[in-house]
Amino acid sequence: MLTQLSRIWRENMVDLICDEYRRAWALRYSREAGVDLALARQAASIASVRDLSTIALRKTQLAIQYALGQPEYLDVLVSELSFARISSREPLLSLLLKIRAVMRDISDSQSPLNKETIVAVTETIVNASTAVIEAVIGEEA
Repeated sequence: MLTQLSRIWRENMVDLICDEYRRAWALRYSREAGVDLALARQAASIASVRDLSTIALRKTQLAIQYALGQPEYLDVLVSELSFARISSREPLLSLLLKIRAVMRDISDSQSPLNKETIVAVTETIVNASTAVIEAVIGEEA
């Protein structure tokens, strides 16, 4: 199944220009990720920082998936690759896998990460993802 999903995604890579519906969702999720990141910066408790950062990263992941125009396929593919612990040579899939891994690390309550580290990592990913989204859809997020 994993190979089949990967093949379907590659075959449809030609259609990187997403329709208006997906473009609107990509922009919305990207902007909401920025808002969640700002809230995480202001949060007092580490639990709130973890929650808000995880939400920001998930919205960033969804924004990329919508920008590429195939959120359903990409979500399943990333889940399968992550579960099987398989890396990808495709740069965008690799980015989505890294976002998922960071989400897992940040949301772990036993993780030794402090607020500053969590916010810094989340900010880096949100900014990089925003650049990817803007390049794909040709519009400022």
